[in-house]
Amino acid sequence: MPIRFDPTDPAFVQDPYPFYRELRENSPVHFEASLGGWVCTRHADVQAILRDPRLIRPPVGSVLLGQLPDDVRSQLATFERKLATSLPFANPPDHTRLRALVGKAFTQPTIEALRPRIQSLVDARLDRLTPRADLLTDFCYPIPTAVIMELVGVPASARETLHEWVVDITPIIGNSLPSADPVGIARKAAAATAAFSEYLDELIARRRKEPRPDLLSNLLSVTDVTGGLTNDELTLQILILLIAGTETTVHYISNAVHTLLRNPHQLALLREDPSLIETATEELLRFEGPVPLSTPQLTAADVEIGGQQIKKGSLVYPVLGAANRDPRRFTNPDVLYLRRPLGGVLSFGGGIHVCFGAQLARTEVRIALTSLLRRFPGIRLDDEAPAPVYRPDATLRGLTSLPVRL
Repeated sequence: MPIRFDPTDPAFVQDPYPFYRELRENSPVHFEASLGGWVCTRHADVQAILRDPRLIRPPVGSVLLGQLPDDVRSQLATFERKLATSLPFANPPDHTRLRALVGKAFTQPTIEALRPRIQSLVDARLDRLTPRADLLTDFCYPIPTAVIMELVGVPASARETLHEWVVDITPIIGNSLPSADPVGIARKAAAATAAFSEYLDELIARRRKEPRPDLLSNLLSVTDVTGGLTNDELTLQILILLIAGTETTVHYISNAVHTLLRNPHQLALLREDPSLIETATEELLRFEGPVPLSTPQLTAADVEIGGQQIKKGSLVYPVLGAANRDPRRFTNPDVLYLRRPLGGVLSFGGGIHVCFGAQLARTEVRIALTSLLRRFPGIRLDDEAPAPVYRPDATLRGLTSLPVRL
């Protein structure tokens, strides 16, 4: 049977690892006609791709809006222009400039200073949990949402609305893969981006008059002195921060809890020895990370990947979820082992596009897991509720719900 990588297959959505294993062992650098590019699944190859300057981010329109009819794409020209100014889709020198400005908000001292506030938010959510709860909506969503909104400087009164816009925009990232309704996804994302931009323009005007100790005010102070960011760039960087700081961290936490509940021996190990939290959260990220498929890359020159010659102008898809379970890099990779030595996990990407919010996400997850297990040592899956299932999205792996008994 020919090997095919089909991220829309329901069986793949619920358990992609057998499919990853087949590709990794039999066709590690695999041309997939339905994607128009090369799917790479071995750890060494994926790591090399992420670090190779000859592989760049392709034009955002051709990747995320390429499935759209020409008339629809022309209607979304403003949306396409805005997306192109965001960090995930920028290349040097624009990427270098943007990252230098935005990355200043994610220094280690800044993140350490957030610890008391993160702990306070976690404790407040734990206080509100009932004996039967959907941990996804009642615990995993509120914490990262509040943290990143506060860091950026979004007023509490607007956070629910902004989160709704973020939820509407996030699926556009998955439009690099085949989807059932690419036009609907793009139109919804464009409308939400327009509404977000309008709101942020108003918030920017307020912060220019009355600066506060938040990320938006800091970026404005730099921009107004140096001209570092245009309004579109500032808006899109804030939007991308909100997407990364909510959706990916939410599913990092929920996937980690779900994985622990399905591995009771490892759960007991962490409960008995909380000092394992650093290696545990890295292993949980490796085992069931929220971003299994990286943004496609474009070859800016002829390259060789895993012995395969790939021509200039080709798309390359690095599969982080497959690389994180490569037995050439990790011993017994399909086994969860919370004492596994640190290093090698690719879930936050690599090279110039490595996620600069990685340490903030790790900090949130460590505090959330430690506090949850300390407060509710008997937590278990709710066996009277439907079993958790994964959302139909190959680029953001997460559950639709997480019913538990406390």
